[in-house]
Amino acid sequence: MSASAVFFCLLVVMASTAASAQTSGSASGTLTINGKAIKLSHAHAQDIKSPWGKGRLIRVVLSDVPISDETMEDDNGVVELIQAGKVQAMEFSFTPEGKPSGGNLVHGTKSVAFTEASFHFEKQVFDGKTAAGKVWTEPPTKFEEMKYECTATFKAPVQSEAKPTAQGAAAAASGPGKVTIEFIRAAHAGDAAALKKISGPVYQPQLEGPDAKAYVKSLADWLKPGLTVVRVYEWSTFARVDLAMKDGSGVTPFTLAKINGEWKAK
Repeated sequence: MSASAVFFCLLVVMASTAASAQTSGSASGTLTINGKAIKLSHAHAQDIKSPWGKGRLIRVVLSDVPISDETMEDDNGVVELIQAGKVQAMEFSFTPEGKPSGGNLVHGTKSVAFTEASFHFEKQVFDGKTAAGKVWTEPPTKFEEMKYECTATFKAPVQSEAKPTAQGAAAAASGPGKVTIEFIRAAHAGDAAALKKISGPVYQPQLEGPDAKAYVKSLADWLKPGLTVVRVYEWSTFARVDLAMKDGSGVTPFTLAKINGEWKAK
C-alpha cells in the first residue's frame, strides 16, 4: 500500500515486462525553485490511465538526470528519488491531444499540485508515440509558499502501458503474488509479527508502535475479504499486484519492492 495525496495522484502504477528498458528523451530548460536554478536535460513521457476517471493522459517528467522506466512505473518512484536528493524534476500531464491537464512539483518534503491554467504548452509532436514541444509555467504569486518557474523544450518517446507478467493462478504463484497473499492473511489474522517479516521500511514504524493493533486492523479493512491475486507486473526491484473480487470488481493495487533479494510490501 502506498500513501496517497492530491499532488501524488498522477504517479500511477503501470508495469513493464522489460525492466532494463529506457525510453527517456531530451529536454533543454530551467526549473527554478525558491531562487535556485536547476538545469533540465532529460524528458520522460508515459501513457497512463487518468486518475480522475475514464480516459488516458500523457505524463511528462522533466528532470536533471535520467530516470529509469521502472521508476516511472512505481507510483512513488520519482518522488522517492527527489526526497532522497538523487533527482530534481517537475511533472506535467496532458490529454492525448496535447492539451495541458495538470501536474505537480515535489521539492524535499514539500509538494504543490497545479492545474491546466498554471502552465502553457506549444505542441510540436503529440501523436501517442512521441511527445514534444515547449512548456512554461505562469509566474509565481506572492501567496505561494514554494516559488517555482519552469521553461523547457522537450522530446521523448511515449512509454506505453505495460502488460502483466503473470495472470490468474500463475500470478498467485509468483514471488510477489505469494507475499501479497501472506500479507492479506496476516492482516486479517491480526498478526503484526508476520506482517513485519514481509514489509518494507514504510510499514515498520506503524507495526512496531503503540497503535500497531489498530494499524493492522486498518490494513485488514483496506484489503477487504474476498480479494484475490489476478495480475502481477514484475520488474527487477519493483512489482505491482492487482487484487480483485471473483467477479473482477474492486480492483486494488498492491506494491512491493525487492529488498536484499526478497519481495517486501512497499
